[in-house]
Amino acid sequence: MYDALRVELHTALDRVFNQWLAEQAPKEDESPEVTPTGGLEKPFAHRWPDGKSESFSSGSVFTVTVGAEKLTILVARADETRLTWGTERRRAVSFWLPRGGSSSERYPLVEWVESDDGRMTAGVPDPARPRAQLKDGDDLPTWLESWPFARCDELFANVASGPSLRIALESEEFREMTAFAVRVGLIRGRFGVNDRRRPWAHWTGPPEELTSQDKHEAGSRPLSHRRPWKEWERNIPTTPSRPASTEDQEQLTSGRKP
Repeated sequence: MYDALRVELHTALDRVFNQWLAEQAPKEDESPEVTPTGGLEKPFAHRWPDGKSESFSSGSVFTVTVGAEKLTILVARADETRLTWGTERRRAVSFWLPRGGSSSERYPLVEWVESDDGRMTAGVPDPARPRAQLKDGDDLPTWLESWPFARCDELFANVASGPSLRIALESEEFREMTAFAVRVGLIRGRFGVNDRRRPWAHWTGPPEELTSQDKHEAGSRPLSHRRPWKEWERNIPTTPSRPASTEDQEQLTSGRKP
């Protein structure tokens, strides 16, 4: 009986949280104003929730205006490739810098992964379910019509069945990467780390691409390790965590998940 109650409570919390995030999403006709402000001042390393560290030594900084808000966004190139979907691929990450360009405080918003044709790609969140990705056949938001996107299995030959949609930009289109990252951050409620009413907003999630071992380890961790906002819900029963995966429907031709 208690297990069933935990599942029902967990499902209800997910539904309420998704609804709240959807309400924070930008309006369809709201476009951020992106202004370049310089380059990366010094190299840095970012440690992901799985414990792995990734180094960055080049990138561009932008100031983004959305309504009355001004955000500082860094698009940084990873120094090393990573084995993703069977191939060593270049990577980049769009970070939010809440204290400005000179701060060492960085929150990743979007991970960009090189496609087979050399473009940089990133998953598209579903505004109705912000923690999920849009898939081929879903109702598409109006703003997406002006962006180049494709199915995952059209961008990566090793993906046998990948219905999720991914933005695909040229590797130097940092301004566009920044605009997209801000929209993702707004959809997912990321810009509120100092707001005590939204203590979970600083959570950035696991790296987008995980190995099978990473997924296994992530699935064995307590839920609060992947969802820090659970610290504010200590009196609410939780269920065991699910393995972290953003492409859970996509299989490699070999039958293994990426």
